[in-house]
Amino acid sequence: MINTPPKKSDCLFQLHRVILLIVTMSAGCSSDEQLRQQRTMEQIAKISAGEHQYLHNPVPSLVGRIVNDPACQGIEVLSLTDPLELSDVRFQELNKLKNLWTISFYCTRGTDTFLANLSGMKSVTALQFDMTDLSDSGIHYIAKFPSLRTIEFIDEKVSEKAMENLKVSLPNCEIIDSSEYQ
Repeated sequence: MINTPPKKSDCLFQLHRVILLIVTMSAGCSSDEQLRQQRTMEQIAKISAGEHQYLHNPVPSLVGRIVNDPACQGIEVLSLTDPLELSDVRFQELNKLKNLWTISFYCTRGTDTFLANLSGMKSVTALQFDMTDLSDSGIHYIAKFPSLRTIEFIDEKVSEKAMENLKVSLPNCEIIDSSEYQ
């Protein structure tokens, strides 16, 4: 194998990351936070370029920018995973995404608050929950999404009573609860 020198663009990218890390650390931010901001910015660029309509783990500080960017209005799928703290009030602005039809939650915290802040979104037709902190209170907010057609629960700890109430509240919605099959 022949060793080739790194491209100039690769070296500049690495230098940029080191500078960002130094600036971030001196500003009191964690490098993880800076990395999440960078990833969100990369996603915004791809969405703006029309490469995809999928948003994964947006940082709360950039949600306002996302929802006010006309190119991001076409976002259809939102994926939220650990370590995101969803109780941050800035996530409420996601209700401005009028084409958002699927929200997926995996190992999230503050799920009930997030649902309360976004309940009533007419575009959302599918929700998926996998090992979140969803409670019976959060189930109440799920019932307020008027266009839901599919909800999937995987390893969730909600009561049977709450699930039955949800089925009554959303009679035209397919509710898949994996705990029924375990």
